[in-house]
Amino acid sequence: MTKIMRTTLLFAPVATNQTYAIDLSLAPSFKRLRDLAQFLFKTYPTDISVLNELAYGFAAVGDFISVNAVRGQLQALNRLEGLADFARVDFSTHFAEKAKKRNVSSAHIAERFDTALGVVHQQGFTPLTSEFVLDEWDTTASLRFVVAGTTQQRTHLGGCIADTIVGQYDDDLGDLITFGVTPPPETAYVV
Repeated sequence: MTKIMRTTLLFAPVATNQTYAIDLSLAPSFKRLRDLAQFLFKTYPTDISVLNELAYGFAAVGDFISVNAVRGQLQALNRLEGLADFARVDFSTHFAEKAKKRNVSSAHIAERFDTALGVVHQQGFTPLTSEFVLDEWDTTASLRFVVAGTTQQRTHLGGCIADTIVGQYDDDLGDLITFGVTPPPETAYVV
């Protein structure tokens, strides 16, 4: 199992000296984050530093399909060495293959993320951050919103998220990605 904690990502394309800051913990929409990252990928397809940063950025938003696309682009440029220590590259390849077999795109995952995030807000919570737990064995990802509150509140919120996603979509994509709730690290072991 591998955990990815969301943090602020900085994209700084060398060609323009512009900086794109994405605060993932305050993101109102996965789709908006994904669209910006996709824009940067299309705009700077040969900028090695941007591509390396985007691999981490796509992984942080759970878009393992796009991580695999970035990996392919770096491989085509013969510059894959920047991701030599990036353990999620292998996971992303298997995840992308599994998603392709199921005809699932990044947009499908973005819809479910935004639905889950909407439930968190509707229930009166603001995610402090979120984390992905990756299971390399069966190539599944679990996004967990880090939420303050009691154990009972988090349990109820997790149930609301699951009920909404299962009720809203014919295919909840549960064999690829699931959504849940977890406590902040400093309260994880408080009884």
